Amino acid sequence: MGVLRAQKEIQVSFFVALRAILMANVLNSVLPSKAGDGAKAFYLRKQGGLTRGLGTVILERSVDFTILGILGILGYWMSGVSWGLITGLTLLMGMACLFFAVMFVPMERLPLPANVTSRLITLPQLYRNWLKNPRAMIQTVIASFCCWSMAGLIVCCLVSALDTGVSWGYAYGIFPMAILAGLVPVTVSGVGTRDSAFVFLLSTQMPLEEATLVGIGYTLFAYWLLSLISLPIVFWEIISYFRTSPSEAPSGTPSTPRD
Repeated sequence: MGVLRAQKEIQVSFFVALRAILMANVLNSVLPSKAGDGAKAFYLRKQGGLTRGLGTVILERSVDFTILGILGILGYWMSGVSWGLITGLTLLMGMACLFFAVMFVPMERLPLPANVTSRLITLPQLYRNWLKNPRAMIQTVIASFCCWSMAGLIVCCLVSALDTGVSWGYAYGIFPMAILAGLVPVTVSGVGTRDSAFVFLLSTQMPLEEATLVGIGYTLFAYWLLSLISLPIVFWEIISYFRTSPSEAPSGTPSTPRD
């Protein structure tokens, strides 16, 4: 909502945005990386078009990764774990390059297909609208910070539940790197890559078995549980779609004469 409220061309209610997020949660559990986020753009196409929907998803994710990078640096400051600093600097530099490209690179001059260029040229205006709306910026940043902080808290609670003696500062310092590894689009929902990252980063502080349980536990609570909660909304949307679609006769179809 923080990203959407800054765009005059896209006017949605809170519940429409919530349904888009819930649908993305389900798809993110069965697709590689965060490919399910494309469902949000597709769902919002009726409000502002698919191109603007994709742009808002890119803007939202760029804010998310920036906050995740800041949390990684914060974890380094709390515990001294170098992985937090590496992840934080990598994400911040990457998002800075993306911001520079969006704001200052002439998209229409890029040697890309016309349909790709037509989508990219909307990005600068979306970013400018967001930057000109302080309330939208504050809402987006605070919401992103709370979401990622809760994700880090899940890791901290799992570490504490196993009574490994690992500090919360260390757990908070390594979780951004594990999340980043899970975004590599090679496995479904990051399963395997993210778990392996947790094992690699935690195995120096706890037994291998317990580090594996932390990785599996994070996937269970942060992804699969959210998907189960979101599943009824997806079923409801599918049923609603098939209920309304028969009434939308395609153009050129002759209408049935009335008595």
